[in-house]
Amino acid sequence: GTSGIGYDISKKFVSLKNNVTVIGRKIIHPKIPSVNYLLYNLANNIQFTASLRKLEKIKKINTIIYCIGGSLGLNDLSYDVYFKVWNLNVGIPIKINDYLIKKKLISKKSHIFFFSSMAASDLSGKPAYNIANASLESYAENLTKFLQRDKIFVNCIKPSIVTATGNNWYKCKKENPKKFNYYIKKFNRKGLEINSMHIFNKIIILMNKKKQTSVIKYV
Repeated sequence: GTSGIGYDISKKFVSLKNNVTVIGRKIIHPKIPSVNYLLYNLANNIQFTASLRKLEKIKKINTIIYCIGGSLGLNDLSYDVYFKVWNLNVGIPIKINDYLIKKKLISKKSHIFFFSSMAASDLSGKPAYNIANASLESYAENLTKFLQRDKIFVNCIKPSIVTATGNNWYKCKKENPKKFNYYIKKFNRKGLEINSMHIFNKIIILMNKKKQTSVIKYV
């Protein structure tokens, strides 16, 4: 939540008078007033455990939005590379959910959102990243069934290229507009640019529907 989609939608949720807690490694962009920042590196086991203890103090969580992920720039498909990428995109969210469910910190009728990528289908990303996203989608589908009794709604939004504050596409648009437009036309439906507000609006629609819809293609 300290950069990219997470940063942008945190700002929007705060503007609508929601209590927002953000977990991130470090402050990258100007702090959003009223946001509770927990600065931890979730890939570090000691810091990960410390972050869970902080989350426990919130007592009641109504919406969780996982904006963690990426390819780490790794192109290999060895076990070590795959596990590192999988852990970032899927393993960490699973461990957080396990903890929150066990401690009963996720309220009934809460919402859990994940972000996958169209790369899981069209294989346009780096190999380990493509597979990790496919795994994330499968996890979301199965978590939906697991949490059905408590009416906890799980959705996985699967966008193509999104521009968000500080992300790679945001930088590409600024530094190399020609390259940016080429990829937008190649991967986004009708060649339209998608930004964080499109994603935020999709989240609000899904929250208001209050039904399990699992993996949502949003291209």
